[in-house]
Parts: sequence; structure tokens; C-alpha cells
Amino acid sequence: MLVTHTGKEEKGILLALLVIDQSGAIKEITDIIRDHGGRIMSVLTNYNNAPKGYLRVYLRMYGIDRDNFHKMREIIAKKTTFLYWVDYRNNTRDIFRIA
Repeated sequence: MLVTHTGKEEKGILLALLVIDQSGAIKEITDIIRDHGGRIMSVLTNYNNAPKGYLRVYLRMYGIDRDNFHKMREIIAKKTTFLYWVDYRNNTRDIFRIA
């Protein structure tokens, strides 16, 4: 059930971020994704291993072409910290921070 609800069956992109724990912080990121043609499948959050005042956010998205993805990623990187991202369609990933 969790696989179905989080969108794992889709060949989208998973972004793992460290986001400031404040009102509107996740919406700001999801708006950037939508502005670049992406669609959000799921958003999961937790405080495990996150520094005080931050939370981990896992966004699964699809529908964005890869040129827009790289532009979008640059904008998001100015707003938050990337932990990693996985492109399930192209079977690629980048790890930025292990914590």
C-alpha cells in the first residue's frame, strides 16, 4: 500500500531535502516544481536525523522534462539543502549529503 500511495510505481524523480521547519517552506518548494512543469505524487516528512529547526522532506514528482529538471534543481538548491535525488526513469542518482 505504501508503494502505491507514494508513487513508486511511476518512473518519476525523488527529491530528498533538508528544509527549514516553518510555515510555507514545503509549499515554496512544491510551487517551484509546478512552475517547471512537474507534478507532485507524494510528500513525506520526518524529523529523524534532522538538525533542530529543520525537517527532512521527500518529494516524488513526475511530468518534468530533464532540461527543466536541472533548471528547477538549481532554484531549489538556493532555497534548501539537497540530501539526494533519484531519477527512476533514467536510473540515475546524486547524493549530496549523508546524515
